[in-house]
Formats: sequence, structure tokens, C-alpha cells
Amino acid sequence: MQSPRSRRFRSALVVAEIALAMMLLVGAGLMVRTFAELSRLNLGFNPTNVLSLRVAFSGEHYKQPQSRIEFWQRVVAAVEALPGVEAASVSRGLPIGDWAGQFFTTSDHPNPPAGQVPDANYIIAGPDYFRTTQIPLRRGRSFNEHDTQPAERVAIVNEKLAQLYWPGENPLGKQLRIGSPDSTAPWLAVVGVAGNVLSQGPDGGVHSEIYIPYQQFPWLLGGPQHLLVRTSPAVKPENLMHAVVEEIHRVDENQPAVDIQTLDHAASEPMEQQRMVMALLLSFAGLALILSVLGIYSVLSYSIAQRTREIGLRVALGAHRGNVLLLVVGDGVRLAVIGIVMGIAGSLMLTRVMTELLYGVRPTDLITFVAVTIALGTASLAACYVPARRAMNIDPIEALRYE
Repeated sequence: MQSPRSRRFRSALVVAEIALAMMLLVGAGLMVRTFAELSRLNLGFNPTNVLSLRVAFSGEHYKQPQSRIEFWQRVVAAVEALPGVEAASVSRGLPIGDWAGQFFTTSDHPNPPAGQVPDANYIIAGPDYFRTTQIPLRRGRSFNEHDTQPAERVAIVNEKLAQLYWPGENPLGKQLRIGSPDSTAPWLAVVGVAGNVLSQGPDGGVHSEIYIPYQQFPWLLGGPQHLLVRTSPAVKPENLMHAVVEEIHRVDENQPAVDIQTLDHAASEPMEQQRMVMALLLSFAGLALILSVLGIYSVLSYSIAQRTREIGLRVALGAHRGNVLLLVVGDGVRLAVIGIVMGIAGSLMLTRVMTELLYGVRPTDLITFVAVTIALGTASLAACYVPARRAMNIDPIEALRYE
């Protein structure tokens, strides 16, 4: 005969399992919604079908900026001629994950007060950079092969910078200068306005950005080191990896290509933490859900085995089998309700810790809590079904003989 203490212990264990499952399922649900929001997020560029790699120049020859210019011109021309390549360009860094903050001033306000000098992300790029990354140009033009050192020094700014420093004005033709107010760097004429890019990842927000043509300033920040290659939709960028590397080695076999990856992969790296947490929570939540369902099933099955004579007597005295069903299911529902309520309370504390991992969803997201409650409640009812059916089919005569 099962003692009351043992029965209470089993029930408490099942309640704890249900509460844990509730907490883990809520956490997993919030991460799933976060990842869905991040997947739909417009980064400001199109990472699909883009191969990226880096060339870390070595050797005395490439200490001369003009040598690096000639190297990239030959490489880009050769890569663009490969079948399946739509566009290719060079840059210092990638559109996401690389940041080079620099002060700047505008000709409208060349001497801002100390401590109020603006800064921006500083991007060195080649011709066709915007076509390769598919960063939209809102106004003006992109860089071209005529943007060389003898030509007028130019720059492209993003919408954020244009709105902050020339609100309501046409930014084309405006001038800015990289560096502090006392810098002797040349003034740059704005020839284009690009769309905003989440260059610091989804959580970093939009910042001011300045693009300059690498052929006019090949010595700055070491010049461009990244090659970006956009392929046609029918060609996977990784399939062109060897062909692109071969073209680099045709130009100079001593320059290794490193950090070879797709831009899709680079763009997903800022979301890697959320992906890992989501996978862990889903795994543990699935295990906890299975344990809670098995717990309800085992507790009810054991309870029915111990109460076989009681149930048989009820049926013999005229109790409807539906009443027996409600008796058994009621025990399971009671455990589930207590566990779910405790799980909701625990989830509200857990999600506070997860706030920094969430994006586009509140820690107390009602949809997630309702969906998890329904799912866990349904699973709990399903766990009650087999023991309840068994109780309904108990033969009163056999039950009265049961020891």
C-alpha cells in the first residue's frame, strides 16, 4: 500500500518537473521568437551569394600603397571575368562586424566645441562596392575608376550622417574632413548618400558612416584587405572559392588568402549567442517536457493500481464511468495546474536574466506564455489519457477480488 508521504513526494516531484518544463519552454519560446525577429531584420545590405576573403599583404613590395592598388586592380578584373560572378570589389573590413571609428568635421561647422567632435565608422571601399554588397544608394553616385588621387577627393555618407548634420538639406556637394578639427587632411566632397547598415550587428543600432574610395587614400588604415565577390543566384559562392584563390595567386602566389567565408556566415555571427542559447533551451525543454509527461503518467498509473478496489467499488455502487474518468483526469490536471502556475512564476524571474539576449520581443511576451501554457497543458492531458482509459475499463468483480 502506498503511504501518504510517498504519494505526496511523487506528486511534488511531478509538479517540480512541470514547473521546470514551463520555465525552459518559455525561455526557448522567447529565443525562438528572438531568432525569428533577427532573421527578418534588414541589415542594410544583402549577404546572400557573397564570398569574402582577406589578403594580409606581406613583403617589402607591398609597403608601397601604389603596389597594393595595382594588386587589387588586377585581382578584381580577373575575378569579375570568372563565370558566375556578377560583381567584385574590395574594402577594409566587412559590412558587419568591423568598426573603425574616426572623428570628422564638416565645412559648415569646422570647429565644434571640445568634447563634441562627431565620429563615424570609416570605410575604405573600391568601385562596385555598393553593387557587390547591394547597399542601396539613396542619392548621388557610387565610386568609380576615375576616383583616383589626382581627381577631386570624394566621399559617400550614409543616411544617418546626412540627417544628423544636414537636416532638410541636400547633402550632395557638402564637404567634410576626416580627423580632429585641427587636422590638415583634405576636404572631401559628398557625392552620394548610402542606405544605413547595421555594421555593429542587430544590437548595435545605426551609426554615422563615411565611405571613401581606396584609390584616393590607399595608405589609410593599411588600405583594403578584403575581397568581396557576388555570384549569380544559380552559383553558390563557396563553389567559386578555389577559382577566386587561384586568381589571387596568379597575380602573386606569395599572398595567402585567409578568413574565407560567405557573407551570410559573417552576418550570422552576431546572432550566434542567441542561436546557441536557443538550441540549449530547446534541448533541455524537450527533455523536461518528456519527464513531466512521464511523471504524470507514472503517478496516475501507480495511483490507479493502488485504488483499484476503490474504483471497482464505486462502479459497483453505480458510479458512471465518466465520473471515474473525471476522477483520474482531475488528479492529473490538478498536478499540471499547480506545476504550470509555479512555472509561470519561475519564468517571470528567468526572463529577467534573459533580457539582454532578446531582440524584438518582451521578456513577458504574452503570446509565448499563452502558447507554452496551452502546449504544456495539452501534453499533460495526453499523459492522463492512458491511465484514465484503464480506470474506466476496470471490472468491478475483478477489482473487488484485487489485493
